[in-house]
Amino acid sequence: MRLKKTNAVIALITLLIFLVHSLYQTVSYVFLIRVPVLPHILGGTLTLFFVAHAVISVIIIFKRNDTVKIEYFGQNRKTALQRDLGILSFILFWFHPETASHLPNIVLTVIQVVFFCIVFVHIAVSFSKALVTLGAIQDMNKLKTVDRVTAIVCTALCIVMNCVVVTSQCGLFAGV
Repeated sequence: MRLKKTNAVIALITLLIFLVHSLYQTVSYVFLIRVPVLPHILGGTLTLFFVAHAVISVIIIFKRNDTVKIEYFGQNRKTALQRDLGILSFILFWFHPETASHLPNIVLTVIQVVFFCIVFVHIAVSFSKALVTLGAIQDMNKLKTVDRVTAIVCTALCIVMNCVVVTSQCGLFAGV
């Protein structure tokens, strides 16, 4: 259980860094304000915590033999979705515009849009589970409320981030 609590804390820190990084990127795109070193500091820190969260998640799954069995899939839909989205986000994470600049802009834009959708659904599915693991939520009504609020916030953030990504890339599509 200690490993799960550690992973929940790391996941919440990763979420916070991701939101700060995304907010900074959004503000810099919209207002053309750029502090050159900040994206690298935030991105490097985010990568460190993201990889730590992914590695610990894999250890938890295999250490506890906590994989989703076919016969229990209906009961474990949320867990299966959380893990599948985590794997997909980990794969797409490495196609960041900084590391995959060799790809055409349209491809990078599509990857970013899909990445943000996957990450925000992963957050919406996982956030309350992290709070439960840490003991912050013990009431089923609070859990449902947190899930609803998280879903609304994640949907709004996903729409905003994807609008920024698409509009910031629109001028670059002419050369594709």
